[in-house]
Amino acid sequence: MKSGLSGDQANNRQWDTVILKKKPPPKSADAVIANRTLSAEEMVDRQKTITPILRQNIQKARLCNKMSQQDLANASSLNISVIKEYETGRRIFNENEVKKLEKCLKCVLPRK
Repeated sequence: MKSGLSGDQANNRQWDTVILKKKPPPKSADAVIANRTLSAEEMVDRQKTITPILRQNIQKARLCNKMSQQDLANASSLNISVIKEYETGRRIFNENEVKKLEKCLKCVLPRK
């Protein structure tokens, strides 16, 4: 293949090594806040998670009604992942969603 350069020019090429480095992200106040421990007052302000009692009662009521998680999701017009998250305790408490579940399960679910 011809490179378009004469023999002397092709032999005299000089290549510099190029090293690409990412710059570290600047330290923001948000990053510093995220890494510290929370005080008791801040813990109260955090979002309320599902209690183990509520989690178990949702599952028991669903099983007593002989419903699968998919059946409950369809009946309550919630996504199946929401039902799974409630039953595993990973969902953040949402009063409206729990009311929908109560209506579909025909029972009262304790909040505490």
